[in-house]
Amino acid sequence: MRLLSLDWGVGVPQEDLDRVFDKFYLAAELGSSLGLGLGLAICKAFIEADDGRISLESNPMGGTIASLRLTCPPHRLHEKTKEFNEVNEPGDRKWKESGSI
Repeated sequence: MRLLSLDWGVGVPQEDLDRVFDKFYLAAELGSSLGLGLGLAICKAFIEADDGRISLESNPMGGTIASLRLTCPPHRLHEKTKEFNEVNEPGDRKWKESGSI
């Protein structure tokens, strides 16, 4: 699955795009926003731990485009589907308790 997020903010300078995923990196030209430079590094670690990818690029109209590619290996998809179906049968008491039916 691929997700794109576009914003119209100040953007990330081209020379900083490769470094914004480094721990503690703060782009100097991004104004006075507060931060530790960990947010994107943490996002990248979580996404790549599950064989996904994340990248940023400059939006030609201003701002930044974030691209996330999330994967779910077939064996995990099967496990998740089976687990979901076992817990969420329509006649299951959990559905009734949650008000889903």
